Amino acid sequence: MRMKLLASLFLALPLAALAGPYEDSIAALNKREFDSALSLLRPLAEQGDPRAENLLGNLYRAGTGVAQDQAAAAGWYEKAAAQDYAAAANNLANLYWYGTGVPKDEAKAVELFKKAADQGFAPAQTAMGNLSLAGTGMKQDDHAAADYYRRAAEQGNAVAQHSLAGLYWLGKGVEKDDAQAVHWFKLAADQGLEGAEIALANLYRAGRGTEQNYQEARRLYQKAADQGNAEAQNLLGMLYWQGEGVPADPDKALQLFRTAAERGNSAAENSLGTLYYEGRGVAQDDAQAAHWLKLAADQGVANADYLLGVLAQEGRAQDQSFEEAARRYRKAADKGFPAAENALGNLYWHGKGVEADPAQAIAWYRKAADHGLTDAQTSLGTIYWLGKGVAKDDAEAVKWFQLAAGRGQPYAENMLANFLYSGVGVTQDKAAAMGWLHKSAEQNFAVAENSLGLIYWRGEGVEKNESEAVNWFRRAAEHNLPAAQNSMAFLYSNGVGVEKDPAEAAKWLRRAAEQGSADAETQLGDQYLKGIGVPADYDEGVKWLRKAAQQGQEHAKETLALLREDFQAPAHD
Repeated sequence: MRMKLLASLFLALPLAALAGPYEDSIAALNKREFDSALSLLRPLAEQGDPRAENLLGNLYRAGTGVAQDQAAAAGWYEKAAAQDYAAAANNLANLYWYGTGVPKDEAKAVELFKKAADQGFAPAQTAMGNLSLAGTGMKQDDHAAADYYRRAAEQGNAVAQHSLAGLYWLGKGVEKDDAQAVHWFKLAADQGLEGAEIALANLYRAGRGTEQNYQEARRLYQKAADQGNAEAQNLLGMLYWQGEGVPADPDKALQLFRTAAERGNSAAENSLGTLYYEGRGVAQDDAQAAHWLKLAADQGVANADYLLGVLAQEGRAQDQSFEEAARRYRKAADKGFPAAENALGNLYWHGKGVEADPAQAIAWYRKAADHGLTDAQTSLGTIYWLGKGVAKDDAEAVKWFQLAAGRGQPYAENMLANFLYSGVGVTQDKAAAMGWLHKSAEQNFAVAENSLGLIYWRGEGVEKNESEAVNWFRRAAEHNLPAAQNSMAFLYSNGVGVEKDPAEAAKWLRRAAEQGSADAETQLGDQYLKGIGVPADYDEGVKWLRKAAQQGQEHAKETLALLREDFQAPAHD
C-alpha cells in the first residue's frame, strides 16, 4: 500500500500583502484566471525564481491551466530544488517515490525528503517520520520518526501532530504518555483533521489520558461524521445504540450504521450484519445479515466470517453446509478470533465439514482457551476429565476449570467444586467447594443448585438443613433439572421437608417425565394407575410405563408384565 506522504499537492496560496509578479500570479490563480497567472509565472520561472519554478511545477503536475505533464513538473521542481527551495525538493521527492514523471527511485526520494526536512519543511519532516516509522526506503527507527514528527508538529502540521500523538499512545519512540497523546490529538483535531477528531473522541469516550467525557466524544464524532467520515458515523452510531452521553436511540444508531456501511466502512457493515443476525433493533433477517456480513468479511473482519460460519452451520440464509462453516471459521480463526477457534475445534471434534481429528480439535480449543474463551477452557477441562482424545489427567482438567471458573463460567464453577469436594486432581477443600457451588448456583446453574440441595439434605460438610435443601432442590427443579424435579416429587409424595401433596408431586413427575426421566415416567405411570395426585387413568398410566420400560426401567417392565401389557406401545400411540 502506498504511503500518503503529503496531504495535498498545493500549499495555501494567500494574497500577499506586498504586490509583485509572483504575488499577482497567485491572485490570478485564486480567481481561476489561469492565462493571466501563467503569463506572470512563466517569465519568473525562466528567470530562475524558485518560487515560480515550484508553482509552475504544481500546475503541470495537476494539469491546472496547462496540459498535465508530469515530466515537465519534475523538470521545474528540479530547477527549484537545485536552489534549495524546500517545497520543490519535497514535491520532487514525491515524484521519485511513486515513479511519476521520473523513473521510480526510492533512494533519491529519501535523499530529497531529508534535504527538505533538514531545511525545516514540515511536510517533508512528516514524510521522513512516516518512512522512519515504517522502515521503508531507510532503516526502521521509531525514535527518529518521533523526532521528525515533533519538528513538524511544533510547526503546526496537523498530520505530524496526529502521528506524534499515536506514538505517545503506543509508547513507540517515546515513553508512553496518554496525556501527551491527548495534547497532540487535540491540536490536530482543532485543525479539522478527521483522524485526530476520531482518535481524540475515542480517548474521551474511554477516559484515557483525560477525564471521561461522552459529550465531547459525541461532538467530535459528529464533527467528523458531518464531513462524511464513515468511521465516525459508525462510532457515533455506537454512542446512540448504547446511550453513551446521549439518550439511547436505536433508530438513529441504525441510520448511522447504514450510512457508514453504505460508504464501505467494514465495522459498520459488521455491526449492521450482526444486528440483523441477532434481530436487535431490526426484524431478524438472515438474508440481510449475510449480505452485510459478507461485505465486512471481504474486508477482513473476523467476527463477520465467524457469524457467516454459524449461518452456514445452522442452514440459515443458505443450505446447511458444514464445509462452508469450516471455511469461514478457519478464516476467522487464522486471525486469532477466539469464538471461531472454538467453533473450528468443535467441527474437528465431531467430524463435521472436516475429517474428525481430536488432536486438531484440542489444538484449536487450546488456542481459544489461551485467548481467554471460557467455552474452550471448559471443553478442555471436560476432555482431560473424561480422557477423550488425550490421557485422562484430573490435574490438567482442574487447571482449565479453574481458569473458566475465574471468569465466572457456571459449568466450570460447578466442576471445580466437584474436584475440590472430592479432592481429585487437587487438594481437598470442602469449604472452597461450597463457595464455588454457590457462585455457580447464583447464576442459576441447575446442577449446582441440585448439588447444594443434596449436601444440605445429607449434612455433608455442613449442618443438615432440610429447609435449605428443599429451597435448592426447588430452584434446580424450576430450572428444569429432572433429578431435582424427581427429588421434589419424592418430598411432596412423602411429606418430607414440605407438607405432603400428591398433586404437587405429580406435577413435578410430569415435568421430569416429559424430559425423558425413566424414573419419573415409572412413578407417574404408577400414580395414574392408582389415581394418586391425578385422576385414575389406566391408558395414561400404561403409556408412561411403556416409555420407561423402553429405556430399560425394571420396575416399569415388571408392572407392565403384571398387567399383561406389551412394553411396546400400539402402532397408533
